[in-house]
Amino acid sequence: MKKIFTYISLVAVAALAASCDMNKEPVFNDADAFVAFDKAAFTCKESDGSIQIPVTLASVAGISTTVSFAAVDGTAVAGTDFELAEGKGTLTFTADARTQYITVNIIEHPGVYTGDLKFSLEFKSTGDVNSGFDNKCTITILDNDHPLASILNTYKATGKSYFNGEIEWEMTLEKDAKDVAMVWFSQLVGGVSGFYGIVTMTDGQPTSIAIPMGQISAVNTTSTGDGNIYLYGLSNDMNLNDEGNIIVTIKDNGATLEFDNDWGPCANAGGTNSYFDLVYPGIVATKK
Repeated sequence: MKKIFTYISLVAVAALAASCDMNKEPVFNDADAFVAFDKAAFTCKESDGSIQIPVTLASVAGISTTVSFAAVDGTAVAGTDFELAEGKGTLTFTADARTQYITVNIIEHPGVYTGDLKFSLEFKSTGDVNSGFDNKCTITILDNDHPLASILNTYKATGKSYFNGEIEWEMTLEKDAKDVAMVWFSQLVGGVSGFYGIVTMTDGQPTSIAIPMGQISAVNTTSTGDGNIYLYGLSNDMNLNDEGNIIVTIKDNGATLEFDNDWGPCANAGGTNSYFDLVYPGIVATKK
C-alpha cells in the first residue's frame, strides 16, 4: 500500500510540474492596450512659441491606431492665447511610433498682463485601444508681464541671528495665484515658508512690502504647540510683537530688499521655547 501511494504521488507531482512549466513565458495580448498623455499637467511660458505634449500608446505587439483629440478652453482661449499646430486633431500610432506629440502654438501678449492662463487637451476617441488614466492634460501658460515680475526672484539674505550670530540664507519671493499685490516668502526666516506680504506700487513699480506680524504660515505645521507656525517681530532690545507690519523697502528695481530697523522676523511654533530662529532688524537681501 505504501509503494502504491508513493507511485501515485510521484505521478501527480510529475503531472503538476508538466502543467506548470516555470520556464514557459506567459503569453500577453493587446486587449488591454491603452493610450495616455505622458503627464497630466504641463507648464510653459507665454514666450515659449510652441510646445509639444507627448502621448504614448502602451502596447505589447505594437498595434496601430488613430486617436482624435481636442483642445478645451479654460481661462486660455483657442485663437487668442493658443492654437493647435495646423489645426491638427489626430495622432496615428504604429509599432515603430508608439509616442506621438501634440504641437501647440502659444500666442504671446507682450506688455499685457493677463495672469496665468489654462486650457486642456482631451481625447475625443481612442480608436481601437482603451483610454489610459491620464486621458487629459492641463496646460498652464505663465504670464511674463506680472506687475511684480521685478521682485519675483531668489535673494541672498544676510542678517544677525539671536542664536547663530551673522547668518546668510536664500529667500525667495513668489507670486500669489489670485492677488497681484501679494507676494509669498519662501524661507523668510529659519527655513520657514508660507508667510505673505502686501506690495505697495508707485508709478507702476513695486516700492515696498508690508509683512503682517502675527500671521500663521500657510504651508508649515509642527508637532509642537498648536500645530501652527507664527510670525512675530523682534526688536533690537529683544521685544516681541504680533501686531503691525515688518516693512521691506525695494531698491534698484528689485535688486535689493532692505528690511526696516524696527522689527526683524522670528518664527515660533506656538510654544515658549519653540523658536525656529530670531533675526534682528536690518536684514538685507540681494537678488541672485
